[in-house]
Amino acid sequence: MPVLMILGAIMSLGASFWLPPFLLICLCIVLVIYWFHTLKNHRFEKKDLRFFILPAVIFVTSFLTYYHLMPAFYDQAYHLQISNRILDRWDWEPTHQGMSYSFRPEIISGVVAIELFLTGETSIVYVMPTLLLISTAWTIQHVGEYFSSLKWGFISGVVFCLLPVTIMFGRTMLLDIAVAGMIISVFHHLHLNSNADRHTLILIGVLSAIVGLTKYPYLYLGGWISVLYYLKNKTQESKYLAFGYFAIIALFLLKNQIHTGWILGPLQSQLSGTFASGSAIATDSVTYSPRVFLTDLIQQWNIILMCISLYGSALIAKRQSEYIFNYWILILPSIILHGYILDFGWPRYSTPWFALLCIGLPAAIVYSKDEFGERIGKWKLPTILIGILISTSLWPMIQTIEDMEQESESLYDVRENWSDIYRTVGLELDEQNTIVTGKDITMGLYSQTPCFRYEDPEYSMLQAINKFEATHVFTQDQHYRYDIDINSTFLYGSPIEPVKLFSSNEYTGRLWEVDQSRLTHSDWWRNSTIEIYGNGAHYGDFIWLENGSEFDLLENTAINRIYETNSEIFLGDIFDILTQNRQNLLCDSLEACSEFSRTAHLELNWAIWMIRT
Repeated sequence: MPVLMILGAIMSLGASFWLPPFLLICLCIVLVIYWFHTLKNHRFEKKDLRFFILPAVIFVTSFLTYYHLMPAFYDQAYHLQISNRILDRWDWEPTHQGMSYSFRPEIISGVVAIELFLTGETSIVYVMPTLLLISTAWTIQHVGEYFSSLKWGFISGVVFCLLPVTIMFGRTMLLDIAVAGMIISVFHHLHLNSNADRHTLILIGVLSAIVGLTKYPYLYLGGWISVLYYLKNKTQESKYLAFGYFAIIALFLLKNQIHTGWILGPLQSQLSGTFASGSAIATDSVTYSPRVFLTDLIQQWNIILMCISLYGSALIAKRQSEYIFNYWILILPSIILHGYILDFGWPRYSTPWFALLCIGLPAAIVYSKDEFGERIGKWKLPTILIGILISTSLWPMIQTIEDMEQESESLYDVRENWSDIYRTVGLELDEQNTIVTGKDITMGLYSQTPCFRYEDPEYSMLQAINKFEATHVFTQDQHYRYDIDINSTFLYGSPIEPVKLFSSNEYTGRLWEVDQSRLTHSDWWRNSTIEIYGNGAHYGDFIWLENGSEFDLLENTAINRIYETNSEIFLGDIFDILTQNRQNLLCDSLEACSEFSRTAHLELNWAIWMIRT
């Protein structure tokens, strides 16, 4: 795990200071070669076969759901966009939460960038997410063995790999599983090397900083460790840990200042969310309460396993007093942050303490025999009983995973089809084009085209087109972010023209091109009011009139297009007419439309487009 952490830091921080991708890849290769060189005196022994157990569990469970095969969407797509920017494949960044720059942590994106460089892919990654999961599981197994025995330590990793949160997110671009492994790794190295030489302590300080750069709520970690060591009168150790920690944090802050204009630029979202949560606590308007936090935590576990893990953790603490300090006290601020302060959360945020709880399971098996007297301990009855309870509790976990198959398959189908559509749209466009769309981050990744989302709730289309100088708009008939994607009056009254329909199975998206002539007059139309007599709707330069309805044409305007129908207004019908069958329009020019009078066609519905004259 430490090697992967350093590789991610090299790629992400190196790219932030304009080092070319090829040089960064070379540095990573050198590091990996050096790491293998340090292992030259190690020999594979029969007992090492136990490390094949967890990869086998991961491999077998991969046949039970589709989560690890899903195309990356939303936050995962954001992380892959960062990976591609690290490789200089593009430099545009989607706006997100009101910020015009990337604010997501970049360590995992840096790790994955190595795979993308080697495979030439932009959106498909399997090796690095799997390697991160295996490394996390092995880290938990190592710690489980350290606090119990080589024979039973693997159980901690097995249970972790079977948790629903691990099955769903373990081999994806989300950060929670990987950061859990990193945290456990740093804690364990610190536990083993608290009195080591300065170089080792500096390296641990560096790793603690990388944990924070992997997921920002853990930025406190290195400083917290240094302070606690100082309070324990370990002044030298505290100094070396702090040196390693602040060396990396300084680079991070410098990068922020250069790229965002503020040393805490990427943390704005985190800070504002924390302050808002504090206000919710003060006003007693919390929605994500400690009760919800605990409920989410407990629902991930079989209750028997949780009780055994707590019991095992207590047995470890009884035998090694430093266990509580070196593991639970160090993670405590994060538990308080997620469990009490923040007014939002997901079960996956609790992954690090899930991992710590798993470590107690093998300890309960090994040490329980010593807790009930010599006679009972001699027959190992507590060990046998706990072993049986753990074994029987694993089956419900496997059953839960099997029950997740249908949901995962359905979600996989949705994402696979939409990612195919986005890719196809990208092939239709060139690098000079820019798209406005609701699913901007995800579509930008697969289309490899600059994509931005609507920002202004009142004048969403016009504001986005003008701000981002968009050439196209993409809408979705299903799974849209904003309902303007299916608002026919809004879309046909906006300064955009239909280009092409894209579909994959039952999923449909529509590409529109910005009409510069209509855009020029869009503000005027936006501020104009048209009187409709009867039933109909008006937006921009478009009017829908139902049968029997009329309207007053504004001064210095004229009709330049009419579609006549006896049906209701359907987005798809008009789109098809405008892209494939314009001959079915009643008229399609200023001159042709001047020959038609609404009073002669009152029995039918009209879709009308107007221009200023």
